[in-house]
Parts: sequence; C-alpha cells; structure tokens
Amino acid sequence: MLEIRTIAETYALKELLQHSLLKNFSASLSLAIVGSVASGHADEHSDIDLLAVLPDTEFSQLSCTLKENPHLNSDLPSIVENTTPEITTKIRAINWIIDEVDRDFVIMSYILSTAKIILDPLNILSELSIRTSDRFDSSVTRILLDELALFRNDLYWIEQHSQRGDQFAIPGLLTRASFLQRALQLSFLADGRPYPYRKWIWKQMQETSIGKQLSHHAQEFAATALPYPVTYTVSHCIAFYDSVVTLLHSQLPNMNILPKFRYDSDNYYNLLK
Repeated sequence: MLEIRTIAETYALKELLQHSLLKNFSASLSLAIVGSVASGHADEHSDIDLLAVLPDTEFSQLSCTLKENPHLNSDLPSIVENTTPEITTKIRAINWIIDEVDRDFVIMSYILSTAKIILDPLNILSELSIRTSDRFDSSVTRILLDELALFRNDLYWIEQHSQRGDQFAIPGLLTRASFLQRALQLSFLADGRPYPYRKWIWKQMQETSIGKQLSHHAQEFAATALPYPVTYTVSHCIAFYDSVVTLLHSQLPNMNILPKFRYDSDNYYNLLK
C-alpha cells in the first residue's frame, strides 16, 4: 500500500506538475490522491486516481490549452498514463467540486475525507474538506433517518411487487438491490461516517461497528433475493429489515429507532396516503 502511494506522490510531484496542461499553474494547483489508494483499500487490480483542482479563473485559462488538444474533454479533462498501475488525473475547477458536494453530498464527503492531499498552496482542498466534514457531522443524524425512511419504503414496494405478481420482473429486482444497498449504507451512517461508492461499499462495510453482524444477514438475503431464479419470500425481506433496524437500535439506543421504524405494511400504507 505504501509503495503504490509513493508511486502516486512521486508521479504527481515530478511528472504531473511538468505536464503541458498544468505546468503554468503550479502556484495555484492543488493535488490529491483519491479513491482506493487514498483510503487504504487498494489491491493488485487498483489503479491510481489523482485529483487536480484549480481556482475557477485558472481553470478558465486552461480552456485555451484544451483547444489545442481536441482529444481532451474541454469540460471535464483528464490525463491518463497507461502505466502499471494506470494513473488517471481528473482536472477540475473548485466550483465544480463544490457543485458535486451539493449534488452528491455523502459520496463527496467520503471522497474528501479519505483524500490524501499532496499539494495545496492556496488551501483550496484543505478548506473545502474541513467545511464538508463539519457539514456532514452536523447533518449525519438527519441523513441516517432519511436513509432509514427510504429503506422502509423499499420494503413496502418489495411487498407491493409480490402482491402484484411482478416480483421476478426487473423493477422488483432493482428494488431489492436498492434495499440491500441502503442497509449497507446505514452501517456507515450509524458510525457517523460517510459511505463510499458502490464499488467499495461491501468491502469497507466489514470495518463498521455492525459490519460483521450485518454481513451475515446481507449475504443470506442476497443469496435468496437477488439471483435468478429468485427463491425469496416477502418474509425474508421483512426479517432482513428487522435485523438491520435491530442492529441500528442496539448501536444508537438514544435514537429510539426500533419503535419508530418497526415495519407494519398496513400502517405504512395509511401513512403514504
């Protein structure tokens, strides 16, 4: 892990800063390692992901250079080095990053909280990371309750698909996949942490406080509810839901989760009307 991170830092400081797209912006350019290498979850298949951030004025100036490189996307440029491991550098304006934080807050909170800043002469990334972290900490309880409400809503629609006889169709499968993903996301939020993107959520979920217990229930649910032919019943889904809510309640007893989110389909239907 240290070796691949060293490769990333060496490339960023010795080669990337001399790249034709970036060499004129070294006084204002922020660089960070992101993704699995930054979070400490890289494996033998991992590539290196770097983020290069410029103030909006400098990013606008970059457009002149981009016009001379028609193979690059002028809106979201990237530099790709076909090495082993492959190194991809995404070049973004600070306002683009801020907009992404607003659009996909939890995922961006994860990316910024795990980023390893290499260079930040104007403190652009440092300040944004601190602001985003403070905002997440102050809103994590609301986010968790919202996610729990969506988790319960997925269960309601799983039951509806079953009653309509279309539980084996694509909409039913997508709802069950969403139901499982929300359970995994809740394990991070219960720890007061942002969850990662789907690619890494299963592996990193094992590190959460309820991860080991939840993984058993999740594997059992996935084995019956997701493959084809599907062998699950709605009672499997309700049992999984109850297991997740009980685990959350045991970890966060002061939130009174169990009585608030105990599932009753008839009462929930009346609530929706």
